[in-house]
Amino acid sequence: MRPITLDLCAFGPFAAREHIDFTGLSQRGFFLITGKTGAGKTSILDGICYSLFGNTSGGERDGKQMRSDFAEPETELTFQRYVLSTMLDLVLVAASLRLQKMSDGRFTLHRSEVQGDLRMSSGLDLLVEDGHTGKRRAANTLSGGEGFLASLSLALGLADIVQSRKGGVQLDTLFIDEGFGSLDPEALDCALQTLMALQKNGRLIGIISHVTEVKEQIKTQLEVLPSRKGSTTRITGL
Repeated sequence: MRPITLDLCAFGPFAAREHIDFTGLSQRGFFLITGKTGAGKTSILDGICYSLFGNTSGGERDGKQMRSDFAEPETELTFQRYVLSTMLDLVLVAASLRLQKMSDGRFTLHRSEVQGDLRMSSGLDLLVEDGHTGKRRAANTLSGGEGFLASLSLALGLADIVQSRKGGVQLDTLFIDEGFGSLDPEALDCALQTLMALQKNGRLIGIISHVTEVKEQIKTQLEVLPSRKGSTTRITGL
């Protein structure tokens, strides 16, 4: 595992948001982190360790101790929200890979870096980049079907990241409740193919839907049967 990017905000000596792109450094394979004593060299390593494992390097300081003395109280992110935003960035990378495939390369997901109302929590708002226009817009502007694909991609991306982390929980089961009725036939087929691929990799996938096209493609069914005396179930297609 290699670092890709790191965002530090109100962390150690870094008062404002500091973005570090490790891509070029990683390609070189051998690099130096340098600076005067107290500049924040070890804080970079602390930031990497804390975002991955919840501890600073060496485990000598907790999150509250790493809050920057240079940062203003209204800094755009609290430290806790910074940690969440760092995790969200990882999830969005994984989710975007899936969303691109399901949207025929059109959409990718990003975290908004625009500071909102300081009285409100910020730093976790989502944007979608539309390949048709080349512009980013709020994720809540997606249509019903597009929003469903984005939500599905986020769920799968989160599962990917959780499982990839050291000591990560194995997520063997995924239930998806409705949303398929908002998809056009092409998007529906793509979403189902994605889920079927997960099933082939050993996961248990359960879909809750009344859509006829879904019923036609998934033959193994747990059917809920309502009656005046109460509902019962039956399993077909085994």
